[in-house]
Amino acid sequence: MRKRSLPFHIQRSFLFGLLVSLFLPVAAFAGDIDYLLEEGRVLLEEDVDFNAALVVFMSVVEDDRANEAQRFEARRQAAFCLVALDRMDEAHTMMVEMLMTRPDYQLPPYTSPKMSEAMAAARAEAEQRLKEERREMAGAVREPAADQTASWARDSSPRASQRSPSLLPYYAAAGGGALVALGVGSVNGLAAKRAEDRLLNEKDSFSSHDEALEFRETAVAQARRANWLFATSAILAVTAGTVLYLDRTPDTGLAMTESGGLLVVTTRTWD
Repeated sequence: MRKRSLPFHIQRSFLFGLLVSLFLPVAAFAGDIDYLLEEGRVLLEEDVDFNAALVVFMSVVEDDRANEAQRFEARRQAAFCLVALDRMDEAHTMMVEMLMTRPDYQLPPYTSPKMSEAMAAARAEAEQRLKEERREMAGAVREPAADQTASWARDSSPRASQRSPSLLPYYAAAGGGALVALGVGSVNGLAAKRAEDRLLNEKDSFSSHDEALEFRETAVAQARRANWLFATSAILAVTAGTVLYLDRTPDTGLAMTESGGLLVVTTRTWD
């Protein structure tokens, strides 16, 4: 008989959720990281408070919302503070981590000899580590994919060739979950964005510094919650798209194994 397929309006709604999840910005509160970097620069350049600036820059390094460029800038400034505080071992570690991500970084010509010497030592160690990593990657032996597929086929249970279960419940669950996560994440993301605008443009609206800090912590929590929900929505949407592909491909589907799990197979029996 003809292969079952889902109604077009259901497929269209889940595909729309997939596209929105993939293109909606995940960094709902990225401006907060830039605000911290600017705050650290003010403490360093205007107040010349190396300890306070170091605390701010280290908070950016450890913040999982910071992107690669922001984390590199935070490490660079933190290394400068550590050298100024004569904490050379910590400065060396920070510089190595920094150069592992950007080996081509060069200090400006007006850099002090103390900073230049520390950076040269860190560069030598970073280059050595990168060489070792490249050798390990080049020497890694991976089993050919064809052999893995053949072994998988030999070990598969005979029940893998039985009739596939209906994919509609999996498709509906993944797609619906993606839309719910997207909606809740959007609410949290918009709230975090409004909080960011208030922190950056309406600082005078806070009655005290403690109130501003408490408001910022609440906004950061909302932003993190939004990021997790956006990521979850994207994963569920991709899952729904994969199930749609399996549902619409005659020679690919899901089969039950002896343990009761699901297995992707290359043949499928239809009612």
